[in-house]
Order: sequence, then C-alpha cells, then structure tokens
Amino acid sequence: MHVRAVIVALVVSSATASSVARAEPVDASESARFRLFYEATGGSCPNAPAFLAAIRARTDRPRLAEPSDTATVIGVAIAEGEGGRVVGRLEIREPDGARQQRTVEGQACSDVAKALALIAALYLDPDATGTMEPEPEPGPSGPRSAPGPVHPESPAVPERPSPPAPPSSSIVLGAGAAGGVLGGIGPSIAPRAGGFVDAELVRAGRSWLRPAVRVQVDVATTEAAVAFGTQRYHLVAGAVRACPIQVPVVPVVRLMPCVGIGAGIHRGTSDGIPNARDQDKAWLAPSATAGLSWDVSPRLTLELEGGVVAPVQRTRFFLGPDITLFRTPAVTGSGGVAVRVRFL
Repeated sequence: MHVRAVIVALVVSSATASSVARAEPVDASESARFRLFYEATGGSCPNAPAFLAAIRARTDRPRLAEPSDTATVIGVAIAEGEGGRVVGRLEIREPDGARQQRTVEGQACSDVAKALALIAALYLDPDATGTMEPEPEPGPSGPRSAPGPVHPESPAVPERPSPPAPPSSSIVLGAGAAGGVLGGIGPSIAPRAGGFVDAELVRAGRSWLRPAVRVQVDVATTEAAVAFGTQRYHLVAGAVRACPIQVPVVPVVRLMPCVGIGAGIHRGTSDGIPNARDQDKAWLAPSATAGLSWDVSPRLTLELEGGVVAPVQRTRFFLGPDITLFRTPAVTGSGGVAVRVRFL
C-alpha cells in the first residue's frame, strides 16, 4: 500500500471523527481560532512554520488566535520511539476543557507530521481538503522521486485511526516546585521553597468549574540579630490546598481563589546569647490565597499567588520569663511562584 492510499483512509476516518467530535456544524462565515504548540526532534522533521503551512494548505478558514481570543489549543510532539520508528502525538483542547488525543507512528518524521497536520486541519475545518500532492508519472526507468511503498507490517500511519470520544470530565494529575516568601515565623520575612503534587477535575462545558486539590511540603528559614547574638527560626510544614473554581481571564490564564491549612514544626534557636535555648513549637495555620495560572503549553503551567496566613497558636519564643525574642502574629502574609507539569 502506498503512502497516498494510507492517508486517503486517514482522511475518511478523520472527517468522520470531526463530525462526531463537533456536535454543531461549523458556520462557513466563521473563522476557527487556534493556538499551536509544536515540538519535534529529528533531522527530517518540519519546523513549526512548516507544520502550520501544512494545515493552511488544506484550509484557509482557521487562523491563529490573538492573546485575547477564546481559542482551541493544539499541541503536537514528535519524537523517535522504539526501534527507530517516529511517534507523533497530537492533543486538541477546547476552551471548555474537553480534550482529544491522537497518536501516529511511521518511519519518517515528515510523513508523521503530514498526517498530524491533516488531522488538525480536519478538526478545525471539517470541509478542509484531504487531497494529497499528485504522485509523479513513472518514466522509462521508473518513478521520478516517488515515495517508496508502505509495507503492510510497518505502515507510515494507521489506516483507520479513531480518537476517543471527549469525556464529560477527567482528572488531570500534576507535580511541581514552588518558591516564595512567608511572614510570621520570625522577625523578618522568610524565604521558602518546596514541592507539591496535585489533581484537578476538568469538566467539559464548564471551563470555570475545575476543582483542584494540592498537597505541598515547604521549608522556610529566617534570622535576626539581637544585642548579644543571633536568633534563627525555621519552619518545616506540610499543607493541603483546595481551589474550588478557576475563572478564565484570557484563554490560557485563569484566576484561582483557594483555601488551605498547614501544619508542621516551628523551631527557634539562639547563638551567642546567655542562657540560650532551642525551642520547638507546633505550627497550625489556615490560609486563603488568590493566584494566576498561565498555561505555557499543554503540559507546563506557571503560577503566581499571594494571600494571608492566620496561625492558630501565637507561639512566644523567649529568654527567661520576661524577655520575649519573638511572638507569632495573629495574621501574616505569603507569596510565591510555582512551576507545574501535567501528566496527560
């Protein structure tokens, strides 16, 4: 079977899948808006402009979205898999959170990219053309630069790919690292760093209703000078955070109000101070934060947040009965940034 015949079969099945995935017909007067995230490795792989040109060669209706547009996000990743075969993955994510994924395998990166561009074009425009470039007529000594045959045991692309139906909801797992500042553990603001795992429920048709839960571990430390030495304060705490909604600001940026509670050990030490002693106290503090989440790509998210923390117990660190070095405030603040990776 030749490459052309394989991709003709792909056109038929992709066109059918497009009609199923989109419940409403596309108005010809409207232009589909999309964002493209493209990554490919290999010498024969086209670059992002070439992949975009392959989509536009089949339809001139879709256009790249402006920053303020609500748009479909198309993510493409092509890499070499086992046995030297090329594996291409395409994910389509709608603004309402619905997702579809396709996988294409082949011997050449250019063939895999061509098939993925065809799938993307048919999704964006069910009326897109699936016509391939005509094969050159064979001359006296055989074909002139015609593509080689596709062997049945190793087709360049699957003959009848069929995407899964978009689920009504799905759970997306993630993990990442965070850093920032925290008040209330010492006389000065303390730098903090930590890591986390989380999960969010993505519901099709309700882009704002995306409840998420995160478990995080943080370490913070600060110090201050006193008349006869130095005092240091450390906090090691775990926290659970829940964000019931995620309000879209622009298509790839969401506002997240969250509440949480942290628990751990708050330690104070002193150096160079007469009668110095180490003190370990319990830390329990509910919090309320607001953050912005920016989807840099289908897998990578950057976050910025700030909020208030209210320690339940106002711990006093002291020397002797009357010398207070530091007392935990009733309310303090926190802020930070995070990098999150999704496990799709």
